[in-house]
Amino acid sequence: NSAGFYRLDNVAVGTQDVVSISPEGVSLFGRTSVRAGEVSNLDLIYGFGPDGDRSEIGFLTRFFTPGNSSFATINSRGGDFRLRPLSQLGGNLRSLHWSRANTDEVLVVSDFESPSGEVYLSNIRNSTTRRLTSNGVAEDSADLSPDGERFVYAIDSDSNGRFEIVASRLDGSNAVVLVPDMDTGTTRLRDSRDPVWSPDGTSIVFSSRRLDAGASAFETSFNLILLPVVTVIDPGDSRFNSVVASGAPVLLTLNIADDRRSAWDPLGGNIYFDRAVASRNQLFTVAVSPGSQALQITNDLFFNTSPSISFEGTRIAWVSTSTLAGSNPDAEAEVFIGQFSRTGDRVTGITSISQLTRTPAGSAISLARFRSPPPGASSLIDGIVR
Repeated sequence: NSAGFYRLDNVAVGTQDVVSISPEGVSLFGRTSVRAGEVSNLDLIYGFGPDGDRSEIGFLTRFFTPGNSSFATINSRGGDFRLRPLSQLGGNLRSLHWSRANTDEVLVVSDFESPSGEVYLSNIRNSTTRRLTSNGVAEDSADLSPDGERFVYAIDSDSNGRFEIVASRLDGSNAVVLVPDMDTGTTRLRDSRDPVWSPDGTSIVFSSRRLDAGASAFETSFNLILLPVVTVIDPGDSRFNSVVASGAPVLLTLNIADDRRSAWDPLGGNIYFDRAVASRNQLFTVAVSPGSQALQITNDLFFNTSPSISFEGTRIAWVSTSTLAGSNPDAEAEVFIGQFSRTGDRVTGITSISQLTRTPAGSAISLARFRSPPPGASSLIDGIVR
């Protein structure tokens, strides 16, 4: 960089980890391939210093491979973004969530080994990838439990076009269908997508619509539903070590337009999501309690989708086609970030909006997600808890 370069001497041949820490406490993690007389393949990864601040956003972009979405990251304060190859995994990625238990891990859905998509867990620091499903049927999206021991995903197990919500241990055991595609008592047909685990692990929110003949126009659109869950810890229970529903589903939204791609607010009982408004998606928030009214937090002529909330609850990142201040002249989907303005527990708007990525036309970006911090990490930087 502008300050010069680092030289590595007397490093043993083989694979080595390299950590560089600046005087300000910012760390770079790297893994090098060392051959006799030569160091190669140094790939530095922006990390966190003693303050525990990762300050990084992951997103899916077609910039690197036209037609396929790849995983990339950018610092939430701006700068260049970079490709993050996932070891032994290619294909098109269509779902992305960071692990809360291991901040180097990402959960993705890829069509690499199955055209319909499978779920994978990749560690970007250790360069390992673990395939979690081998179903050979369509899988829509997935998320990890806060402890990193289980995952929940949407799957069309019988290929009828309607997805169910399933929770399982990482090894595939103790799989439970939490939300079937048909209610046996009422014969109502459901299509459920986008499951996201709550930060405390006690519930899952997902998008669902009815597809049976008796459904109203409101019910045939995707609405948000919250399902309380619990892990059975009684060894005498046949469901031991399985995630099961612990209460009745709670309808959070009922709207003529689709409510999709939700995210939790770690500071309060609120959900953020995007809704199609006048043929353009806008960002909304709703409290996780029956009868709450959704509050619109973006209102412009552009597409705004895939909200993600920083772990300290003060910032939001999302994907937008906004041409804010002329910084996005081709109206391509880019990652934006802003500060929350709050009234009590509710967010009332977004301030200090800035555009983080700048890509050419045809390299669409989707699914921006804040990287999780190390468990328990918290510090005050420039007046902002990060």
